[in-house]
Amino acid sequence: MTATRFFLLLLTLTTAFLLFLDRPVFPTPAASLNNTLHLIPAVPQRQSVHGYDRAAFGDWAPTLIDGHSCTTRDLILSHTYQTPVDRSCEVSPTPVTDPYTGSPLTEEVQIDHIFPLRAAWDLGAHSWSAEQRHRFANDPLNLVAVSAAANQEKSDALPSQWQPALRTRCWYARRLAHVAAIYGLPLPRDDIAAMRLACYGEHLFRPLTLER
Repeated sequence: MTATRFFLLLLTLTTAFLLFLDRPVFPTPAASLNNTLHLIPAVPQRQSVHGYDRAAFGDWAPTLIDGHSCTTRDLILSHTYQTPVDRSCEVSPTPVTDPYTGSPLTEEVQIDHIFPLRAAWDLGAHSWSAEQRHRFANDPLNLVAVSAAANQEKSDALPSQWQPALRTRCWYARRLAHVAAIYGLPLPRDDIAAMRLACYGEHLFRPLTLER
C-alpha cells in the first residue's frame, strides 16, 4: 500500500469511527496540509453548476447525544460549549471564542459548513447521490459553530476569497483540505495557493490527533 493510500484510508476510517459513538469525538485534522493536498485534485477554477438548492443536501440528521435523540446541529453546539444537552436538546451557552473572528461567540450562533455546500455542488457534489450529499452536510468534520455575521460574510466562498482570523487560518485550511480529501472534491489552484500561504512554515509531519 502506498503512503498516499494509507493516509487517505486513515482519514476515511476516522470518519467512519465517529458513526458508532453515542457522543462522537471530533477529529482535529492536524496532519500536514501539504500531505493532505497531495490527495486533492487541483482544477483551474471553480465553475458554477446550475441547479443548486440547499434542499438537495437534506435536513439536519438525527443523532444520539448522551442518550437523547437530537440532531447534528445540537451535537455541534454541545461540543462547542462543552455542555450536555437536556431532554429538549437545548444547550446552555458558555464563554467560548468564535474560531472565525477571534471574538467571543454570542448567542447569535449559526452552524457553518467549512467546505461550503454551494462550492461542493460546483466542484462535484451535483453528481452525488442524495444520501452522499446528506452525509456530507451532516459530517462533524465539516461543521463549526460561528457567529451569524461571520457565517453570512463567508457565504459560499473558498479560501482565495475568504479566510478567518489570522491565528486560525491554518486550522481552517487543514480542516477544509481534510474534508475535500475524504469526499474526493477537487480545489481550484488559487484556493490551494491561499491555503498553502495560510500554513506557511508548518511542520512537515504532524500526527492525527483527536479532541473531545
